[in-house]
Amino acid sequence: DVGINADMVSRFQKAQGRGWWGYARHLIAALWRSRARRYVISDLDRGEYRRKSAHMVVIANASSYGTGALINPDGRLDDGCFELCIIKRISLRSFVMVMLARYFHKYDHAPNIEYIHSRRVRIQTRKPVLLQLDGEVIGRFQHIDIAVAPAALSILVGGS
Repeated sequence: DVGINADMVSRFQKAQGRGWWGYARHLIAALWRSRARRYVISDLDRGEYRRKSAHMVVIANASSYGTGALINPDGRLDDGCFELCIIKRISLRSFVMVMLARYFHKYDHAPNIEYIHSRRVRIQTRKPVLLQLDGEVIGRFQHIDIAVAPAALSILVGGS
């Protein structure tokens, strides 16, 4: 993802405090400092592009982060596609509401998130933004090309 979560992950990696309290402290700091950025998002499958202002853009194949936080209710690992989750606005209040909805299993599509279902997408910004993948900050980029490699992972299942 790019945006608020990438900023929080970067702060967390550089900080002394670890664990959930350290994570929460950096998340609140990132929420407090967050501002929307402008993105040009091109769906290369459909030849469409959109100009969006967003606090965060998440590249998601599964329905949730590794921590269990639900981000993409329609995510499927086996459909050969991914979703781009464009989080237009995020605040401490909206974050708490999403967490409560998740806790009570009442989560549906959030009104402040737009989803693009695709196999190939390009994200562009005027100024470089931090990109983080699976909890690792990769660097700052102005152009990010994302493409799915269908059936790239073989899974062996033991049986009797």
